[in-house]
Amino acid sequence: MKLSEVIFTNQWPTERKLGSSLLFIIDEVLKNQVPEALLKSKHVYWVQSGETLKNIHLFPQHVENLVDLCKDLDLSALKVVAIGGGSVGDFAGFFASIYRRGVGLIHIPSTWLAAMDSAHGGKTALNLGLAKNQIGSFYSAEKVVLVKPLLLRQPSERLQDALGEALKMAIIDRKVFTRFSKMKIWNDKAAWSVLPEIIKAKYRVVQKDPFEKKGLRQTLNLGHTLGHIFEIQHRLSHGYSVLLGTLFALEMSEAFGFLKTSSRRQIEKLPLWPDHYFADLLKLMRRTTERESLLKMDKKSDSSIQIRFVFIAGPGKTIVKSVLQQRVFQFWDEMLS
Repeated sequence: MKLSEVIFTNQWPTERKLGSSLLFIIDEVLKNQVPEALLKSKHVYWVQSGETLKNIHLFPQHVENLVDLCKDLDLSALKVVAIGGGSVGDFAGFFASIYRRGVGLIHIPSTWLAAMDSAHGGKTALNLGLAKNQIGSFYSAEKVVLVKPLLLRQPSERLQDALGEALKMAIIDRKVFTRFSKMKIWNDKAAWSVLPEIIKAKYRVVQKDPFEKKGLRQTLNLGHTLGHIFEIQHRLSHGYSVLLGTLFALEMSEAFGFLKTSSRRQIEKLPLWPDHYFADLLKLMRRTTERESLLKMDKKSDSSIQIRFVFIAGPGKTIVKSVLQQRVFQFWDEMLS
């Protein structure tokens, strides 16, 4: 898999710099943020972001609309430009990967979480019912353009949501961990400054296992096993859900003997861990009633009774092991007893 060219910029790119034949797929909440000069053409498809956009049953109608919008473009030079967060990037990336057996793709992520994670690595996905990301492809963007003014205009809750992804990467990658150990505040300036290191860390993993065949790339799923359960049942944001899932993995890793107490203390000393998150985790675990059915639908399940779980072995060290789903729930109940 060819890695995307990552561009950091203090200003929006022009149409000319992006390409000669462009189809824009843009989150409708950005209508007042995307410069008019960038959207001179009529080939703009506005979408409502969120999990509904990724519904496989609604996708055929979107495809018909998009193909109709493309009819007077030069299809031999066509590039899909996705401007939005993770759901918009997933949707646009999947369309780009299947239309005419693959056309050009450019990501301009509008959320900190997408800028750190989903815009990179070539994964596209749609949802099948309640099961997240069951239909998809590996299809890297030619470019990922990170526009500082766009990211800095996002609401504060988007920045806080990205903290979960950033802390996850700090646990996975020693270089990011070292950088985070020195950070005292999480704001726009801090996120922009650490963004290049987080992206490099993700690509270091992706390069070793681009199509997730060796199990190495699954380390990026740290926190997602429980995170997806919380996200679906309680309609929580992805980043916050992954952070709570990572806390659960921290507990389970020590209990199962993968993580020494001294290493756990190192991780817990990261200065940006909010104190209330562990209490939030326990509260959500008590309120979760659909854990078994949701876990069985998770794409990390490798059989009807087992799931691939990412354990933490220390700063910069993770281990992927198959675990009985029932054992995960047994530990869940032990934490609440």
